[in-house]
Amino acid sequence: MVYSKIPLNIFLKDYNLPIPTKESLKRFQKHLNNFLRECQKQTTKDTSESEEFQKNLFADFLKQAFSYPKINTKQRIDLAIYENDEVKTFFEVKLVANKKEFPKSQNTLDLKAFYESLLYYIREREQGNNHIKFISLCTIDTFYIIKSKYFEKLYQKQRHTKTLQRCRRCRCK
Repeated sequence: MVYSKIPLNIFLKDYNLPIPTKESLKRFQKHLNNFLRECQKQTTKDTSESEEFQKNLFADFLKQAFSYPKINTKQRIDLAIYENDEVKTFFEVKLVANKKEFPKSQNTLDLKAFYESLLYYIREREQGNNHIKFISLCTIDTFYIIKSKYFEKLYQKQRHTKTLQRCRRCRCK
């Protein structure tokens, strides 16, 4: 799989997005500032806040800023955005301090976070969900957003057997 960094405007050009109102931009800015303030507290303190705490911080931001009707976990998936009771986007969230499991750059996605997310994609597909749009590997300050079509190619080529073996080696659940 080849990874490439693309500008946000190119990533979004395929979507017919409505132009936000001033009010919605102000609301988003308020929630973003609150989220960033909390993130800053966590990254500057020498605390041992859990991954769960950071997941909840991010989930709260998504709920408040975007008014998603349902954001929750699903089995082992850290966070999922649901639409019509089906996972549409999911997040593999890692603790900022967990450097061994999270990619350092776009060229090194071959780590536990990636394999966990691929495993969760495979499980969703095997349960009949073929509506997943995006998969995100993230910490509270770094995001890798992957279009599901890349995972689908792996799924269709039956390469997931090798991936499952790698997941088992890295103790993915």
